[in-house]
Amino acid sequence: MSSSQQEVIVIGAGVIGTAVAYYLADAGVPVTVLDDKPVGSGCTYHGSGLVWKMIWNATPQYKLAMEARDVLFEIVPQVQEESGVDPMLHFFDTLMPMFNDEDLIPLQRDIETSDGDAEVEWLDREEVLAREPRINPEVQRGAFLEGSAQIDGYELALAYAAAAKRKGAQFWSLKAMGLEKEGGKVTAVRHTGGAIPCKHVVICMGAWSDIASEWLDYPVPVRPLKGETLRVRHPEEFPLKVSRPTGGGATPRRDGLLMTGATGASRFSDRPEGIMKLELDFEPTAAGFEQMIAPSLYVLPCLKEAELVYHLAGPRPLSADGMPIIGPVPGLEGAYVATGHRNKGIHFSALTGRIIRDFIATGSAETINPLNTFLTERFAGMDEIEFTAAGITDEIRRML
Repeated sequence: MSSSQQEVIVIGAGVIGTAVAYYLADAGVPVTVLDDKPVGSGCTYHGSGLVWKMIWNATPQYKLAMEARDVLFEIVPQVQEESGVDPMLHFFDTLMPMFNDEDLIPLQRDIETSDGDAEVEWLDREEVLAREPRINPEVQRGAFLEGSAQIDGYELALAYAAAAKRKGAQFWSLKAMGLEKEGGKVTAVRHTGGAIPCKHVVICMGAWSDIASEWLDYPVPVRPLKGETLRVRHPEEFPLKVSRPTGGGATPRRDGLLMTGATGASRFSDRPEGIMKLELDFEPTAAGFEQMIAPSLYVLPCLKEAELVYHLAGPRPLSADGMPIIGPVPGLEGAYVATGHRNKGIHFSALTGRIIRDFIATGSAETINPLNTFLTERFAGMDEIEFTAAGITDEIRRML
């Protein structure tokens, strides 16, 4: 292994780190990725990979997410061709059955957050059941949304990594332990066996990103938010995603499996729901299983016939305000952060990679939608940073 100076070192080989590596390598920038864990083995592996218009916390986030969606859809065929790895991008429409007035609240908020962009077709009970007869007949009404998608985050990370390697990127199985700095610039990354000189470093450490706060002398307010997901196999096909706005349903994957829920996905501070744990925990739980499967069985009783294939668990990177943290680190030349995407990293991966590439290559990043809400600099000058992300209750906040 060469110890000569590297141009860019990316710390973290999840879907964000591999996307950053791909975009840099594609631009001809020499890049090395450090991670002592396998590619895509963290949050990327157990993530749902949903790419759709629902479940966003603020309008700026929604607008940047729609830009990220378009960039992702554009780059996936290219990455697949270059890598030989199929990320299993899958398109479908979404049927949202509603069983009471409570179901209307999150749906209306999603439409408002989209600033009217998320247009739905309102359906009566008979129309809902005509489109999916297997839905619980107690359904009262529903809504239909066109143009949803799902992609396998793990396969996507493998594809980014393989394509990046073909363009010259290197992946080293080393654990980063800190940075070396001189004159306000990054000069090297320390690891378990020494140090690697570099000009730039990108922190893509997911749920572990808070560790870098000490390295950078700058806050990276990220905590590990535990999430669990289920994947099942049903004997019949599901052409639509079925999603009750308050929870429960099934999302089709291209491999024939169905995703039937997730924990740690609360998104409204005034409507705390489900299990919220801020900890590095990879263990599936009976409580998590029950939280996911019970509402899905209510919405789709036919899921009793499904076979459980995967019950996955792991941490997601939750930032203090629930928004991604992307961009240069103020006061430290050559340092960048790309983390805090919560459960949206797969969706945001391509755009995040492109943004970091542009910052490194040109000193600025051009996006259709403003980046101010998401830049690392928003935490400058803060001695204490309160976690105000949606879904974090006062009880959880007191534990931080």
